[in-house]
Amino acid sequence: CSCPPIMNAIRTTRSVLLFATVAMVVSCSSTKVKQVWSSPSGSDVELRRFLIVGVDHRDTVRHEFEDAFTARLVMEGKPAVASYSHFTLDELEEARDEIRDRVKAMGFDGVLVTRLVDREVVERYYSRSPAFGESDFTGSAGADVGLALYDPSTAYRSWTGYYSLSYDESQRSGSKVVGENVRLETNLYEVATGELRWTALSETFVEETATRNKEIQALATSLVNRLKKEKFMR
Repeated sequence: CSCPPIMNAIRTTRSVLLFATVAMVVSCSSTKVKQVWSSPSGSDVELRRFLIVGVDHRDTVRHEFEDAFTARLVMEGKPAVASYSHFTLDELEEARDEIRDRVKAMGFDGVLVTRLVDREVVERYYSRSPAFGESDFTGSAGADVGLALYDPSTAYRSWTGYYSLSYDESQRSGSKVVGENVRLETNLYEVATGELRWTALSETFVEETATRNKEIQALATSLVNRLKKEKFMR
């Protein structure tokens, strides 16, 4: 597989948003790692101390992101530091050569950088009755909106019976969830060589009623677990 284009690791002048601008209250979310690339020799180099960089022009969002990843790595026994505690946005953009030297001098051997790729507003509709093979589910407010799991021997016995059941279902209100699919790219660089060692494209469905901080924590957990699985953290 060929290496994807390497993102400009510390670029902050663009209007890049990690998550939706609107503040949200937690309900449910899901993060999926859609694509992963790693350097053939990447996992042979053990990275021990990480600098976390969230590419966002808003200090609040940058701090939330970097704090979440830092906390998660520390939980795994890996020293990690949020970049905002050492570098301003202007420094990251305007003094790149100096920043690289300072990062080396501070003893970091890995830099983890995340940026927004795109986001899409979506609307999901959930039938009140689950399909065969699906369990009951709860709505965004936590209330049970599902019925008992279908028994195909009765519910699906004949096509006319199934049609009648389906027609009845089509006239009943289900559960509608509005939110965003947020796609993020996360890159891991080795400080000593400046080379890209690992990159992942993740997708998170964020309900419009979800808190941004909670979503970032879930993302951090998912990606750190993936790094552990692929032996970039031991």
